[in-house]
Amino acid sequence: MWPLATASWLVAAEMSLLWTSNPVHPDESVVATVTSDVGATPTVTLCQASSHDRRARPRATEVLGAVQAPPICANHSEIVQAADGYSVIFTVPAHWPTGAYRFRLCDGCGWHDAVNCPDVWWWQVARSEARLGADARAASPGDELRILGRALAFDRGRCASAVRPPDETGSSVRLIPTATGSPLHVPVRSASCYDIVATLPRTIAPGSFHVEVRNRFSGWVRAPDVLRVVAAVHYPNRSFEVARDFHGDLKAALAAAAAAGGGTVHLERGAHIKLAPTDRLVIPDRTIVRGEGDGETRPACDSEKTTLFSAAFPTPWRCCR
Repeated sequence: MWPLATASWLVAAEMSLLWTSNPVHPDESVVATVTSDVGATPTVTLCQASSHDRRARPRATEVLGAVQAPPICANHSEIVQAADGYSVIFTVPAHWPTGAYRFRLCDGCGWHDAVNCPDVWWWQVARSEARLGADARAASPGDELRILGRALAFDRGRCASAVRPPDETGSSVRLIPTATGSPLHVPVRSASCYDIVATLPRTIAPGSFHVEVRNRFSGWVRAPDVLRVVAAVHYPNRSFEVARDFHGDLKAALAAAAAAGGGTVHLERGAHIKLAPTDRLVIPDRTIVRGEGDGETRPACDSEKTTLFSAAFPTPWRCCR
């Protein structure tokens, strides 16, 4: 019996979940793909996750190791539809309520908490116009934080296909300082199955934070990457009209903006900007160069050698025909 016991232990120790269906409702199928061969007849156990199983985890797909299963479970003879060694298809019982489910694919294997727990893919910051020159990965107080993934919000027992207000989904967002400090809850503006929109509090202090999300059924799930919060950069409310005030001399308009401490350099509709092949333009700090909008302002120049530099983004923008 030793060789069999040793092989079983190796499967349990080395198996990791590569992918699983998410979200899944009652009477729907779960497809789970793992790194180890579980054979043609895996002993799948699927359980409803009760409140004491809700916990923060680095990722929703983490193997948690052996834990005591909740009392409401279904075994392989009731739920397994097919298996090919590395993938298993099984069904959530139709009479079960929608909720977070955990499963394991063999006796002695670790439990997976991936079904109907948030699976966060990434997040992005929608910065206000006053921060267009700031670090693209940084955020400031008052910015919008959009989180994208799967199973982020449930509404009336189903994953919310349309955007819902937060009081209808029960989804929450919080920030955990990477150093020390208490969790900071971030107000959620709207949520759906695949995205959450939250607003960073005006009182948040600069620093680095882990982003964590939970839906009405799950514990806290940590998103990838660290959110860096910096102080807001306010751009002066003054305009420099390139055609009207500077007769098309973009260099002069940028120099005036630099001398004034920043503002908006406006390329008006119909304005013709003449640049020499050797011109090197630098966008000053706290300065925005703006046209009339998409399709209305088209940059053009007499030479592809002309480059545009920004104080915030040192990579040159080449002027193309």
